[in-house]
Amino acid sequence: MVVSSSRLHAVRYKQALDRYIKDHGYSNLRTLVAFSGTVVDGDDEYTEPRMNGFPESQTADVFGGADYQVLVVAEFALALTLLLGG
Repeated sequence: MVVSSSRLHAVRYKQALDRYIKDHGYSNLRTLVAFSGTVVDGDDEYTEPRMNGFPESQTADVFGGADYQVLVVAEFALALTLLLGG
């Protein structure tokens, strides 16, 4: 789990990690991101469901499974909530 200092940083960390994984040919490693609302970065808008490809209500259940091993979160409180299953 990577805990970032803001929602924008969470978006950028996920993008950077996804690029690194692709560039280095890691086919068995995927990332998730967790943040609330919509993040605007320049002309682009990001939401958790759009970046992950499924509803945010599924993020906690999917993380740690066979398909997703890295979770980038926007703040420590959210990280605790996901870890504790709340």
